Amino acid sequence: MVPSHRGRRGVPEEIVRYVGEDAEIVLSTDDLTVLTGSGYCAHYGLPEVIARERAVLLREFDGNPLVLPQVIDWDITWIITENLEVTSEWSDEEVFEAVRELARFHDTFEDSPHLVSPILRRPFGRDLPELLAPARASGWQLPSPLDEILLDPSPLIKALEEMPFTILHGDPWPANVAKRGSEFVWLNWWQTSLGPGVADFAAWLDQTPFQLGRTVDRLGQIEAYLEARGEPLDRKTFSRGLDAARIFWFLAYDVPQLRALAQERPDLAETMNIEAHRAWQAFEKSSRE
Repeated sequence: MVPSHRGRRGVPEEIVRYVGEDAEIVLSTDDLTVLTGSGYCAHYGLPEVIARERAVLLREFDGNPLVLPQVIDWDITWIITENLEVTSEWSDEEVFEAVRELARFHDTFEDSPHLVSPILRRPFGRDLPELLAPARASGWQLPSPLDEILLDPSPLIKALEEMPFTILHGDPWPANVAKRGSEFVWLNWWQTSLGPGVADFAAWLDQTPFQLGRTVDRLGQIEAYLEARGEPLDRKTFSRGLDAARIFWFLAYDVPQLRALAQERPDLAETMNIEAHRAWQAFEKSSRE
């Protein structure tokens, strides 16, 4: 491929040729920029971030049962795919079916040789300090003992490590799933990780209502996930792991945003604190049984 020349906004000219000069910036972080235009979606970022997406989308992790977007072109720091629209219009049965697909994906990669791949994020291992650093620096007052767990999450990690590890999507929820006809197309794999499947499922459960604007039967989703797993999971261990993962993601991703959220929606910030504390109480109770 020809060396990249910088187009507008510092974006490589190769990307601009696909998405156009007037592309919409959908996301911009220190690690990744997402642009859409002319029917294409471009992800441009750090080589290790793009490597994760490329490994999934080019099916280097062979055997993936999920439908993925078509890759058009790529380089070390970017990848171009078809642009697919996501929607908030989901039926309950569609939610349950997506949960079943996620379960089958997790089943596929348990005991896979790909689990040793160095490009996978390790949120419950080497990448944990970086992941929790924003929450630790936020100054947000957490209810006890969540403030202590933020500093030492080892009880959560221990519970998660009791379950078999697999490849995780890293951010599964309907905002990262497009519907094309009767099939689901799973998008945005830059956070592909190593961990127990319950960590992905916890993210799905807690984020889905925000995309749909409504709740979907949580117990129904749990049953759909467990029934779709090829190898039966111990329900007590699964339940404890689910609470542990919910608390961990709350600490990693929600706590850094709560100070700003409290200025606009103090009721919602307080509700999120309360829900996290309830998850801790459930986790603590199951750990004693």
